[in-house]
Amino acid sequence: MDPEEIRNFVQMALEEVEQAEVFFLKKRSEKSSIVREAGERKFFGQSIDDRGVAFRVKLGEKLGFAYSSDLGEGSIRFTIKQAIASAREVEGFESFPSYSGMERRVEYDEEVEALDEERMLELVKEMEKAASSYGSNIVPIDLTVEKAIVQTAVFNSEGSQLIQEGTYVGASATLSFKRERPIQYGKSQLARSLDLIDPRSLVEEISNELLSLSKDPVDIESGYYSALLSPDVVTELLSYSFVNSLCADQVRTGVSPLAEKLGESIAAPQVTILDDATYEGGLYTTAFDDEGVPSSRTFLIEEGVLKGYLYDTLLGKLREFRSTGNCVRWESPLWDRFFARSYKCRPRIWMSNLIVIPGSGGVDDLISEISEGIYCLEIFSGFTMSPSGDFSLPILNGYYVREGQIVGPLRGVSIKGNVFELLKKVVRVGGEPEITVPNNSSGSVVTPPILVEKIEVARG
Repeated sequence: MDPEEIRNFVQMALEEVEQAEVFFLKKRSEKSSIVREAGERKFFGQSIDDRGVAFRVKLGEKLGFAYSSDLGEGSIRFTIKQAIASAREVEGFESFPSYSGMERRVEYDEEVEALDEERMLELVKEMEKAASSYGSNIVPIDLTVEKAIVQTAVFNSEGSQLIQEGTYVGASATLSFKRERPIQYGKSQLARSLDLIDPRSLVEEISNELLSLSKDPVDIESGYYSALLSPDVVTELLSYSFVNSLCADQVRTGVSPLAEKLGESIAAPQVTILDDATYEGGLYTTAFDDEGVPSSRTFLIEEGVLKGYLYDTLLGKLREFRSTGNCVRWESPLWDRFFARSYKCRPRIWMSNLIVIPGSGGVDDLISEISEGIYCLEIFSGFTMSPSGDFSLPILNGYYVREGQIVGPLRGVSIKGNVFELLKKVVRVGGEPEITVPNNSSGSVVTPPILVEKIEVARG
C-alpha cells in the first residue's frame, strides 16, 4: 500500500480526534493440494487476497476502535466515525507509541515470492509419489504446499510510520494407513524461506511413522507414567493457559496463576522459555508489533525461575514497565497456519515466537531413558484447557515404552494433569527443536521434545 495513502487516513482522523492510529494488513496467500474426499482424489487450488485497515482514536480519556476492508474515502470516513462512536474510557492510556526507521522487509525470500501455482502443484505431486512408494496401504488424505506474503503497517499521529513485509511457505501432509479402523497421522513443515522445507522428506517421515503406528496396539493400565512429549504435544500444552498466565493484563487482575510469582521457581531447572520476535526464521519474527513497538526477546522462565511477563504499552504503563513488543491483533477463534493476525481484531497481549531453549539428545536418546512410560506424538487440541491449566486430552497417536524400547502403539488413552505442575516434572529437554503452531491459537512455539517424569494416563 502507498504510505502516502495511510498518512492521509491519519490526517482524516485528526480532523475529528486528538490522536489517531492506523493499522494496515495485507495478506496474499496461495495453496495447491491433493485431497481425498469420499474415496475420490481431487486437486484443489486456492488464492486469497485480503487487506484492510483498523483505526484507534483518542478523545480525552477515551479510546475507540473500528475497521474496514473498503479503503475508499467514503468508507474510511465512516469507519473513523464508528471508531469515535465506540470510544470508551481506558485506564492508563495516554498516547500512542512513537517509533521510526524499522526494516521494510523481514524474513523475506524472493524464491517464495516467485513460487507459482505450477511449481506448487509439482511439489504436491512429488509428495503423492513419495507416499505411493510405501505401498497401497498408505493413502494420502491431504497433501498441501502453500505460501503467503504478509505486509503490515502502523502509522499514527505521534510520528510512527512503519511498514514491514515477510514471506511464508509450508508443506503439510495427512496420510492414512488402511485397515479395519484406519489410522491417520499428519505433520507440517513451516518456514520463511523455500530452502527450509522439503515436502518429499515430510511425507517419508509420516509414512515411516504410520507403519509403526499400524502395528497391533498395546493395552496399558491407567496410572502414572514417564512421558516423552513431541514438539507438537509441547506446543498444545503451552499455547493456552500457560501463555495466558504470562500476559500482563491477566497478571494485573490476579487471574493468572503466575501473578506475584516473579523470582520464584515455577518449573524444573532444565526449563528456560522466552518470547522472541527477533528469532531467526520464526513465523512471528517481525520488526515491530501491532502497535509499532520494536520487536524484542523476553525471558519468561530461566532455569525454572519466573523472570518476566508479556506487555503492550498500556499495561507497561500501568505496571511501570516497558512494552515487551507483544501487542497483537488476534482473537479466538482466528487461526492461520502462518500468521494469525487480522485488522478486524482489537489489540491485545499475546506471544510471538515462544522458544523453549533446547538441551541435548534426539528422540531415541530420550526414549532410552524411559523404564516404563509413553511417547506421546499427537494429542487433541489444548484449546479446551481450563484457565487453571488443568487438562484432559486424548492421545491421537503415541507409543508404550518399556526398558528404553518402543513396545507398540497406544489406542484409546488420554493424558491428564495441570500444565503448571507438569513444568515442574521435566527431567530432560531434548536437542532437536521444531517450529510448530498450536491448533487454535496465535503465535508459534519452537521446542524440542521434552521428557517428564510422571503424567497421568487414563484408559477410555
